[in-house]
Amino acid sequence: MACEREVMMKFDPGWRMTAFFFLMMPILLGLGMWQVERGEQKRALENQYLAKLTELPLSPSPETLSQPFQALRLSGRYHPEIFLLDNQVWNGSVGFWVYQVFNDRSHGKLLINRGFTASAGRDELPDIQAPAQDITLIATAWPQLGLIPAWGDQQWSASWPKVIQRANVERMALASGAWPVELRLEPGQPSVLEPAPFASRLSDDKHRGYAVTWFGLAVVLFFGYGYLGLRHPVKRGCSAKVRQKSSTDQARANQTPLINNGSVMEQSKHNGPTSGRKQLAVILIMALCSLGGSYALFFAAQDGERWGTTNNGTFVQPVVTVDQLQWQTPDGVPLSTSSQWWLWTVADQCDVVCAEALQKLRAAHILLNKEAKRVRRGITTGPAFVIPDDQPDLLRIQSLREQTPEGIYIVDPNGNLVFFYPLDINPKLLLADLKRLLKVSQIG
Repeated sequence: MACEREVMMKFDPGWRMTAFFFLMMPILLGLGMWQVERGEQKRALENQYLAKLTELPLSPSPETLSQPFQALRLSGRYHPEIFLLDNQVWNGSVGFWVYQVFNDRSHGKLLINRGFTASAGRDELPDIQAPAQDITLIATAWPQLGLIPAWGDQQWSASWPKVIQRANVERMALASGAWPVELRLEPGQPSVLEPAPFASRLSDDKHRGYAVTWFGLAVVLFFGYGYLGLRHPVKRGCSAKVRQKSSTDQARANQTPLINNGSVMEQSKHNGPTSGRKQLAVILIMALCSLGGSYALFFAAQDGERWGTTNNGTFVQPVVTVDQLQWQTPDGVPLSTSSQWWLWTVADQCDVVCAEALQKLRAAHILLNKEAKRVRRGITTGPAFVIPDDQPDLLRIQSLREQTPEGIYIVDPNGNLVFFYPLDINPKLLLADLKRLLKVSQIG
């Protein structure tokens, strides 16, 4: 009678694997939580930014300059002190971010981020021109979100312009005598170059993707540790009584050593390299699935996709076009969309709600960043309305068609009214629809 041996599972991953697990697991979880916290900070900054963009610009003062994202109205002229932030890439071009000192009449020297300028070559600095006369600007106080690592001494030249490798605002302010706050010009302002981004650095999409990656690797490590710890079954031997009864069978078995030895060799081969390759394959598949899912979520978040989403605006039905509305300028000149997207506000009288809506649209327009040039803004309202000073790009539109419902409309480059929103719409909802339209649109 053959001896039936019992098989027991014992968790024994080995001290090397255990040490590796307890070393790496806190690191992976810590990196994931760090990215989650960074994402929450960016979301808080974005909400603060949206709230500030709906406020009217204030005069510069120590209090207003210390408030992140506060819009400020400046009056004065530029000074010749210029900083060129080197080794920058924007929209596929290599160049510099340009910081220039602006002397405000009421507060003194301020540091203005005028935007990006392309480089003509490594041995030639760009010729930055600025208005010689007094001008009025609307700029936003921008918070410092951290400096890139620096290697070695960061030496600056004694002459102007100064080529720098890091946007160290405090050092720039010390060198120029300006207030240590970066003020960013938004699109449409006098003297602006290619404006600095107002949203991309505030987005939490990358942090969410990184967090999923680190947590995914932690999950792979956890299950891999458990799998490797249980891979060796422990076999319990037969009792003495059973071994005595099975001695005859063992003797017979010993008469065929070649066959048994061959079977043992085959079993050894089966439990040796092949088993190790299977274990390695399982771990690699788990890691690839984790990383693949992480990157899929990362790029989906980066593109602004949401599962099961619907439009936030109401489709305009039946179709209405600007030709039917007979758009005109205040001078009576027929107005078309000029192959651009439009954010069109309609209000009988631009009261407090209307003024807040215009500020929200201004915020949404700025948050489009490089896509902002594809969109224009217009308003149709009563004759007493005056274009706000902080919105010089807002165009007044006359519509000869009466009884157009009050609200905000997204108009496509072909002149069709696409979506309708109430005047008190949350700008985030409108911005989500507009970004989606710009992404899938092949026109405008």
